[in-house]
Amino acid sequence: GSSFFNRVLVHELSHVVGLHVVPKGSMGNKTCIGERDKEFPCPLGGKLYNLKGIAKRSGRRGEIVGFDPQDRLHTLKLEFFDGQTPQADWFAEEDVDVRSNPFAISIVVQGSKKVLQIRSLVPNETLASLRGKVAKLLEVSPERTEIMPDKLTYAFAYTDADESRGLGILGVGEGAVLTCAVHDYDSKRLRLESATERVAGESGELEAWTVTILTYR
Repeated sequence: GSSFFNRVLVHELSHVVGLHVVPKGSMGNKTCIGERDKEFPCPLGGKLYNLKGIAKRSGRRGEIVGFDPQDRLHTLKLEFFDGQTPQADWFAEEDVDVRSNPFAISIVVQGSKKVLQIRSLVPNETLASLRGKVAKLLEVSPERTEIMPDKLTYAFAYTDADESRGLGILGVGEGAVLTCAVHDYDSKRLRLESATERVAGESGELEAWTVTILTYR
């Protein structure tokens, strides 16, 4: 529907014009400063703000205290429990085993009165896996489904990059309520495309004009 297109466009345009969107939640407005002296928002809100993690290579255990979704090499910050140095360090998401107790969530099916209960989820389970489970329950193909986040723990809409991310890092935990839209089209065929043209302005300086459109292929 139009709300889906609007969310996608707003999300992508925020990157085009350089806006910084801070997710809301119990920790959403907290600014963390990591060892790389970089400020970033912590979208670890809701019931999973105390996620634990194990560094796969060293086996050291700690608490996840930071998340930088734009940095694939230094995505998660672990603060360790063992008193050794370093007391905290950054890791790629795939190098950390995220832990919590199994949890259950609710999926509200948009445009109907259906509410699905999904149980025995774990924080490392991906958004793509959850979408597959929901599609199976609704007896539709996963490509026709769109999972939309809990507004308390995330901003706007999930992106393609989030499909491979763990639910825990996306702020999905015990009691979360997500929404599923079932489309009559394949959402994977939607593409945001842009073109930029540079023209000389009245002052003689080059001005860049960018047009972004949503296409279906």
